[in-house]
Amino acid sequence: IASDSIVHSLLFQLFEELETEPYSEIPGQRDVVRRLREYGWDRKVPIGYNSNHSIDGELERVGVCVYFGHREAAFQRLLSIQSLFEDDVIDECFYITQTAETADMRHQKGDPSRKGNGNRISFYDMEIGMEYYHRFITVPLTVVGIQF
Repeated sequence: IASDSIVHSLLFQLFEELETEPYSEIPGQRDVVRRLREYGWDRKVPIGYNSNHSIDGELERVGVCVYFGHREAAFQRLLSIQSLFEDDVIDECFYITQTAETADMRHQKGDPSRKGNGNRISFYDMEIGMEYYHRFITVPLTVVGIQF
């Protein structure tokens, strides 16, 4: 579909910019979501009227979900994505997270002596998790790990 190619091109352009721009601090989820808004993903998409679960946006039936927080909550986001796919709101979704190196940097930001990533999600964790979850998470999903 032509619109998918345009939407995908917008996302890949954004990923390129995010990974190559100079930063004084590591961008957070809000920064990435703000940039997505500038590219056309204009609002959160709730999974239902009585739920506060959502994804960060939808454009031309392509969903986006940005998450840099703790691992356990990261996998809950997959349920929101799958729900919107099952409800025929999105055809696919991009799950935007961070590389393991960025997760480590984010954890060590205030105290360089801290070790590891503080249980923050990374692309690697999502890859490992999807080895199990692919059995029931059937939405076409692209996981992107941004290296800041």
